[in-house]
Amino acid sequence: MNKRKMSKMEKRVPEIAVRALNAAHRRAVASGMPMVMMIGDGLYRVSGTGERELIRMLPPRTKAKDIKKRGKR
Repeated sequence: MNKRKMSKMEKRVPEIAVRALNAAHRRAVASGMPMVMMIGDGLYRVSGTGERELIRMLPPRTKAKDIKKRGKR
């Protein structure tokens, strides 16, 4: 496989990952089993019927500092 084809395939990885995550979420919802989800600043147990039970509030999110990548030497 040449570099060009490999690069093209690598660019599709994020799209494929998002599709897989969405499919897994749909299967989990369809199972009717409860799930634990982060909604806003809270951690909730969501039942198969959609009822939400707050487990606990989470601390506010913090943004990580931007780190500049070093170039090759």
